[in-house]
Amino acid sequence: MVTPAPEQVKVLLVEDDEDDYLIIRDMLAGQQGARFSVDWQSDYAGALELIRDQCHDVYLIDYRLGAQTGLELVRNGFAARPFAPVIMLTGQATYEIDLEAAAMGVTDYLVKQELDASGLERSIRYAISHQKAVRDLSLSEERYALAVRAANDGIWDWDLVENRMYFSPRWHAILGQPEHTHAHDPADWFELVDSGDLLRLENAIEAHLTGRTPHLQSEHRMRHADGTWRWVSTRGLAIRDVDGRPTRMAGSLSD
Repeated sequence: MVTPAPEQVKVLLVEDDEDDYLIIRDMLAGQQGARFSVDWQSDYAGALELIRDQCHDVYLIDYRLGAQTGLELVRNGFAARPFAPVIMLTGQATYEIDLEAAAMGVTDYLVKQELDASGLERSIRYAISHQKAVRDLSLSEERYALAVRAANDGIWDWDLVENRMYFSPRWHAILGQPEHTHAHDPADWFELVDSGDLLRLENAIEAHLTGRTPHLQSEHRMRHADGTWRWVSTRGLAIRDVDGRPTRMAGSLSD
């Protein structure tokens, strides 16, 4: 059986000390799980140009770069590229710098004197997989937002733990309500339901949340902003934790 060749990871090391570059290069060269191709750049301007070329899989950036810092390089180099795997290297751990780096999207913050080959490789792999997950989540949320805007139904999302709700613009439009009117409180939803239909809706919600029905479905009247009553259909589905307790429910409102 032929063993597949290890993957190659292209690394850009921004480090103004050649000895530190050689140490890191040799650490990565000795790893068996992946082949690391390490490009070295010692000055700020050259590193900024390489970062903007977007030719590397991961970026190891020293905090001290002469008159400038690695955080400045991250701020300027990745402003238009928020999902790049970046690891900050430093000669001495500083809590405030660590917090600032994390706020800028830096995945890890490593003290050079404490580095070993396996720990460095693990940090690189985590940075790559973490940023891919963040990018995928962002794309998924973007697709969801586009779908919500395109849907003819009104979308609602109920955080059952915090007891707060989100209503889409279309949900408000169906009822002729200003968008800010029903921002958070679920009670605002129920106050618009006809008193003769409210108990039926509440029972349908309870039946689904207690697991007696596979989904929520209810037809009922709701008061439009013009004072008339509109028949609507509410559908929803609960999300449950590992113990089966409902923590969130989302669905749609159709006129």
